[in-house]
Amino acid sequence: MDKLTEASLVSLATSTIALQFVFFGWRLLREIAIGDKPPPSETEYWRMRFPWCDWINLFSLASVTVACLVVPIVTERFGRVSRAVLAGAIVLWLCHPISIACHYELFRGGRQLIYGDPKTWPQTTKSERVVTFISRLLRKWSHRRSR
Repeated sequence: MDKLTEASLVSLATSTIALQFVFFGWRLLREIAIGDKPPPSETEYWRMRFPWCDWINLFSLASVTVACLVVPIVTERFGRVSRAVLAGAIVLWLCHPISIACHYELFRGGRQLIYGDPKTWPQTTKSERVVTFISRLLRKWSHRRSR
């Protein structure tokens, strides 16, 4: 396979940033919608929060922006670090939908079935931690492969 040209890498980087913004936008819209709902009672409230995978996505978004857009503009080349950051970001956004599904326990029947009362739902589920850990391992592996 031919080496990727710098123009195609920049195009891939901007597409990656756009997709990461979409993921983040979906999360914001969901959390805003939950926050705008009337509370279940006067003493209760809706819990709004970002899962781990969304924090990782946000960190990756910042990393790709700096390493794949700002640095190439300043140095006039798309270096090894930029390639590694881009490869890692692609791995993370490929794993993101699976991580979100694990956050809501969709593969096991849903959080309501697994944990019962919403007050007992954990901040991060066990399956979400496993998938996030695997995605981080894949990201490290992709960094090594892209050098």
